[in-house]
Amino acid sequence: MFKLNIKTKIAIVTLTISVVSILAISVLFYTSYKNSLIKSTVDSNSQFTKYISDYLNIYFKKLQYTAVELYNETESVKLKIIKDGYSDNINQKYNQRQSLMNYFTFIQNQRKSIVKTVILSENKTIVETWNRNNIYTKIHLEPIIEKYVYDNNDDSLFSSYSAMEIDKQLMVYKKNIYDLFSHEKLGTILYFIDYNKFDWERYNLQDNTFFVVNKYNEIIYHPNREQLGRNVDDNIISLYSINEKGYSLQHNDNQLINYNNLLEQSDLKLINITMMNELKKNKTMAMLATVLVVITAIILSSFASSFFALKITKPIKNLCNTMKKVEKGNFNIKIPETQREDEIAILNKSFNYMTLKIKEMIQFQYQLEVKNREAQLMVLQSQINPHFLYNTLQTISGKAILNNDYEISTMCKALSDIFRYSIQSEPKETTIKDELFHISNYLYIQQIRFDNTIEINIDIDEKFKSCLVPRFILQPIVENAIVHGIEKHPIDKEIISINIEQHNNTLSIIIEDNGPGIEDTKLCRIKRSIDREPMETSSGLTGRSSIGLRNVNTRLKIFYGKQYGINIHNKNTGLKIIMTMPYNKEVTHV
Repeated sequence: MFKLNIKTKIAIVTLTISVVSILAISVLFYTSYKNSLIKSTVDSNSQFTKYISDYLNIYFKKLQYTAVELYNETESVKLKIIKDGYSDNINQKYNQRQSLMNYFTFIQNQRKSIVKTVILSENKTIVETWNRNNIYTKIHLEPIIEKYVYDNNDDSLFSSYSAMEIDKQLMVYKKNIYDLFSHEKLGTILYFIDYNKFDWERYNLQDNTFFVVNKYNEIIYHPNREQLGRNVDDNIISLYSINEKGYSLQHNDNQLINYNNLLEQSDLKLINITMMNELKKNKTMAMLATVLVVITAIILSSFASSFFALKITKPIKNLCNTMKKVEKGNFNIKIPETQREDEIAILNKSFNYMTLKIKEMIQFQYQLEVKNREAQLMVLQSQINPHFLYNTLQTISGKAILNNDYEISTMCKALSDIFRYSIQSEPKETTIKDELFHISNYLYIQQIRFDNTIEINIDIDEKFKSCLVPRFILQPIVENAIVHGIEKHPIDKEIISINIEQHNNTLSIIIEDNGPGIEDTKLCRIKRSIDREPMETSSGLTGRSSIGLRNVNTRLKIFYGKQYGINIHNKNTGLKIIMTMPYNKEVTHV
């Protein structure tokens, strides 16, 4: 049997509840959405068919009104021409032709899709023709007249005709003309309409095709020109059943078919066929979307369950991890305080208090050890007779003078001062003036050693020279600049600058050099090393290069507090070290 922790158990229970709920909701959602999708598709298809029907009704009514324009005269000149032909009187004939030309001008300007008009008398003779351009004069009228006049008795008819002479498929609108009063048939007018002038194609969408058929089920409009003039499929016609609203809707597994009547007395039918592939595709997309939502919801629920379980068990796990770090010697770690008031909060507070007390005890023991070592060092120093060393150095200096070697004499004097300053045990603080004197002797010897390639610039206000600082805080910094500058990366002139700034009650000693600086990664390790608490052991990453810096930093913190110490920065060229301490002119005993 698997051993599960509390976090895993909580996650499993919450996830199971979430998954069951999500699946139930998803099934209900998909069923509802599928039904809604079918209804929406059927409704939108019906609306679209109704919209197309209204649009086509407007177009066909305009064609009917074109024939009505023949009656739009007080003297019915055009009707007389159709009935009796042109007058023999030249003036009357001119007026008659002018009346017909005005009618043809109306067609030319107002009916852009009409490309040819033929007016026939009752005895089937051609009274007049009009062509939008010369190409339509090539159409042979005899077979057209025979088909639509001799062989057809319909009062009005829309049909499709293939004009082989001009390689065009045209729509023909036939309309008989009657006397307004006697209702006697006067003749027939034929309108030839170019399909290329239609803008209906823009309403044919993907998986959607609409076409128009006449009373003989002949297709008079179809986006596929090859279908023009053919009879519509009997299977489609068999589904047609008109209702009182003038339209009907039929559908099967593959098609959604809308029927709409056009022009009440023309027997035109609009048939809109929508392939059910789109609906099936939408249902498939809905299924995929539902599955994707379910999967996403399960994944999110998994994360939420894990987060919920983690939120509950995290404080216990944090306490365990913190205890392991303390076991390894890290006493600086602390569990953040929260607003909790349960048993976990009591454990956290007790643990923080315990580590704080252990840390204070170690700190106290460390400082005792430091003082013990200082005491041992003082004992050793007291065993050395300083007069012997002074006298020896003076003897060497005197011999050097006798030999006219004044440089050696000066070096002995500087070394003697360095030795005397070093073995002094009290006081532990000294003035900045004494520190500068000591560092001047040290730099003098180094200048001799490196053949005057070191330049020291000291710019310190006199008011600061009486300030008290811990002994030996300048030499380790300057020595570090020489060791890691001129010794490892020789340059023509190494410049070391020392100056002091005061900010309120804080004194800042700034030491800069023009050496190569320190790589950023190494500088980060050195900063971590010198900032480590005194009781922590070194990780060994920084080597011996930061021992002097860490020693000075530790002494400043022990003397004055944790807010003081050393800050290290890279410049464009070289390194900048800032030591901070309180502005103090009175001796402080630690």
